[in-house]
Amino acid sequence: MPEPTKIPRPFADSGDKNSIPDSSGGLGFASWQEGFPAITGTPFAQGGVAPKRADFNGIFNALSLATVWQQQGGFYEYDATTDYEVGNVVEYNNDLYKCLTANGPGSAVKAPTDTTVWSKVMTAADVAAAYLPTSTISTGTWTPELVGNTTPGTYTYKQQNGTFIKIGDLVYIAANIEIGDYTVHPYGRAYITGLPFVVYGEATAINVRGTSGLSNSFFKCTRAVTGNGYSRIFLQGIDQSNNVIDDLTFSNSSQTSGRYLSLATPSGNTTTCQIRLSGCYRSQ
Repeated sequence: MPEPTKIPRPFADSGDKNSIPDSSGGLGFASWQEGFPAITGTPFAQGGVAPKRADFNGIFNALSLATVWQQQGGFYEYDATTDYEVGNVVEYNNDLYKCLTANGPGSAVKAPTDTTVWSKVMTAADVAAAYLPTSTISTGTWTPELVGNTTPGTYTYKQQNGTFIKIGDLVYIAANIEIGDYTVHPYGRAYITGLPFVVYGEATAINVRGTSGLSNSFFKCTRAVTGNGYSRIFLQGIDQSNNVIDDLTFSNSSQTSGRYLSLATPSGNTTTCQIRLSGCYRSQ
C-alpha cells in the first residue's frame, strides 16, 4: 500500500481537551479502561448524560500524538512497566533494541541489557563504527626490492614503486619493478622485500606478472612469507594449470633450464627484468 498521508499535527493541538484517566473519571467522563461509560448512551429521559466534547478531543489528541511521534521516526524509551512482544523496538541508552522474547510485568521484566531477550539494532553508522571505522583505512606507498636469498645483488632500478590500501588488517598491494644495469648479480632464491606491513600468518594469492628477463613469462607467489613477522614475498613458478612447479631462483645468462630470473641476455648484454604484482594479505 502507498505511504499514508502524514498528519500535520496532533488532533486538537491548540483546542480544549481533557486528559483521559486510566480508570473512571467520574459521571459521564471517559477513561482508558472503560471508554465512555454506559450512562452516556442512556436516553436523557432515563437519566443519561451526554459524553464530553473535551473527552473526544483528549482521546483523539492522545492517539494522534503517538502517530505523529512515529511518523517523525520516534521510538519509545524502554519502560519496565510495559509488556513487550516479539518484534517491538525500543530506545535504551541512546540505542535501539528489538525484542526477541516476550517480556515485561506479565511474565518477567528483562531490560535490553539482557541479550537473550533483546538484540541491539545496528544502524549504518553503528556498522561503520564497529566494523569499518575510517581510522582503520589508510593508503600510501612502499618501495619494493627484488633480492637474491644467497647474494642480494646490486643494480639500478628504472622503476621501483608500490602502493597500498589498508582496511582493518587487510592490506591490498600493487607494485612495479624494472631493473636496468647491475654491478653485482643476485643469486639464490628470488624474493621481493619491503612490504608496507608485517604479515600475519601465511598469505596467498599475491599475483606477479613478469614481462622480460624470465624463463617463464608468467609466475606468481602462492605464499607471501615463511611465517609470522616477515615483510617479503618469495616467488614461485607455476605451470599452465596454475600448479606450483618450483621456487624461482636467480641465474646468469648461460642457464637454459629450470625456472629462473636472469638480468642478462644470452649474448651477455644487459637487459631489463620487469615485474608487476598485486594482491592482498593479512597484517599483524
